[in-house]
Amino acid sequence: MIKLEYFNGESWVSCGEFGNERIAWISLGGDDFNYRTVDDSGVVLTDKSI
Repeated sequence: MIKLEYFNGESWVSCGEFGNERIAWISLGGDDFNYRTVDDSGVVLTDKSI
């Protein structure tokens, strides 16, 4: 599972779990600023907060 997380300025907040990374990003529509995806091992796959 892939976790989608949002950075609220202080910490990362979980926004849900998805079967793959593509579906996680599609769920946001076009507003993906300050989000990242993380795999089951805790490895950050994509970080759009930078």
